[in-house]
Amino acid sequence: AYPMDSSYNPYYYHYGRTYSGHWNIPAGESEFTTNVTNMLALDSDAKVRAIGCHVHPFSTSLEFWDVTENELLHTISSSSDRDRIGLQHIDFSKEEINLKKDHQYGLKSRYNCQDTVNQHTAMATLFVYLEE
Repeated sequence: AYPMDSSYNPYYYHYGRTYSGHWNIPAGESEFTTNVTNMLALDSDAKVRAIGCHVHPFSTSLEFWDVTENELLHTISSSSDRDRIGLQHIDFSKEEINLKKDHQYGLKSRYNCQDTVNQHTAMATLFVYLEE
């Protein structure tokens, strides 16, 4: 139902830029925004049945946005270990969300790096499980 062209590269932007799958995070709070409309590749309206994610340590949340409507669709919260570098908890949701094929969608990933000695990388992936 959702075709994926074999030439599709999620890291390539049609203006000639190439994105990284990981980025460096500074000490303290930071926020990163990514448009994921092309990655969703919706050819019709769809219903999300469940959402999960993969994030790196120091993540505090990953937000899924309907950019067209400027509407927050879902937030996945996460928390880091206090005594070592690692994640303590990541949410998972079975919330239903309706997606429209002609809308733009985005992710906002938020990090709060408490390690001021070492530099760390971050990344955020949202797993969206659609109803057939």
